Amino acid sequence: MKKLILCLAIGTYLFAYDNSVKSYDEEYNSSKDYKYQGSSGAKYKYDMSKPMDKLNYETDSMQQMKDSINVDPRIQMDRDMGQYGRGYGR
Repeated sequence: MKKLILCLAIGTYLFAYDNSVKSYDEEYNSSKDYKYQGSSGAKYKYDMSKPMDKLNYETDSMQQMKDSINVDPRIQMDRDMGQYGRGYGR
């Protein structure tokens, strides 16, 4: 009986954990959030030529952190063409 209860408890925990990870991924990585696409094909959440996007990016610490560690060469290609998207998505 104790083994059954333990198995149910572990199964419930793993199910809840899996759903929370999916929720986080959907919240921060939803493809509909990446509306701006540079010439290189890279997608961005924010178009820095738009004042509202610029303001929203300044308050989005998660995207700022992701941008600071991203090494995708397409980002530099967009910069070289005068395109300054932020909040890299894919």
